[in-house]
Amino acid sequence: MKSVAAAPSFDPVADIAWSKLYWASDPDWTPPADGATVASWRNAGSVAGDATQGSETVKPLYDATYAGLADQPALVFDGTDDGMVSAAFTAIPQPWTWVMVVDVTSLSGNNCFGTPMFGTGGSSNYCGTVSASWRFGVGLGSILNGGTATLGSHVLCGVADGANSRLLVDGAVVVAGTFAAASATRVILGADGAASSYAPGAMSLAGLYAGDFTAHAAYDDFMGWV
Repeated sequence: MKSVAAAPSFDPVADIAWSKLYWASDPDWTPPADGATVASWRNAGSVAGDATQGSETVKPLYDATYAGLADQPALVFDGTDDGMVSAAFTAIPQPWTWVMVVDVTSLSGNNCFGTPMFGTGGSSNYCGTVSASWRFGVGLGSILNGGTATLGSHVLCGVADGANSRLLVDGAVVVAGTFAAASATRVILGADGAASSYAPGAMSLAGLYAGDFTAHAAYDDFMGWV
């Protein structure tokens, strides 16, 4: 009988040159105890800067076996005021792609799971759910709304690329259009850039890629791995 080769292994850290990568299963990150608050989430990307939160009352919780994401480690946000942020970094111009693996537990009110922020303040930046729609954009008149947001686990992939910008959910484009000329300068996790919308649910991975990630040779491998 002819032997069948095993499926190739995939390493999200080694196989993709992320600018920023926060992965709850990162073997080089020492997480807190199961159920404890998270003060710092290791960045495995090439642009230095962990995601941190100094205020105990608004830190997400670490879940070592989060059921909604296939019993994988994840950070759980309360949807009210939990959030983490990186230090500002040298601007990454478009095209750039923001990728998140999340579990949406509520569609009530405005929800945002995170964003590579444009500038250092004042703009509302989104990638996640807003009421019943999926949303991706920056508060400069280029908010892309589309599709029907649903509860459960999803891969969100926002490509900021001028007139070729789009938001993909689980590999399918749900909205496309023009994104403002916004460079990525700071990562926010669990909230939007105006600290007015928060993430109800959990996140196992968030990554910022300099370029159109959907055109990367490893994109299909990544989606299959997720």
